[in-house]
Amino acid sequence: MKTQGARSLTCAALSAQLSTQLKAAQTALAATPPDVVAAQAAITAAQATVVQLQAQLCLPTPPMTPICAALALQLQQDLKALVAAVTAVPPNQDQITLALNAVLTTSAALKANACVSAA
Repeated sequence: MKTQGARSLTCAALSAQLSTQLKAAQTALAATPPDVVAAQAAITAAQATVVQLQAQLCLPTPPMTPICAALALQLQQDLKALVAAVTAVPPNQDQITLALNAVLTTSAALKANACVSAA
């Protein structure tokens, strides 16, 4: 029981951390001019947080919850696409916006489907 409670706190903290990192990336990219270095740092941190969420079993893996597992995989792919868009030379703001919106949409879907376990 104690372990489950500790994991619950860890999952909640990691989920909050991911939200903060995605907001930081969004803010950095919305700056004039966009703060590419800060955005990259936030995106890289978000990628690491997704891995931690999976390692702590906060994000289900197949075959447990196929929708959530698919969304977790999609979030990782969306974050990779966002890194590619942010680091492209020359920068393409439309691609960055598209990639950022995909990350935010997938993140919202994870929350809407209660995919991030609090237990």
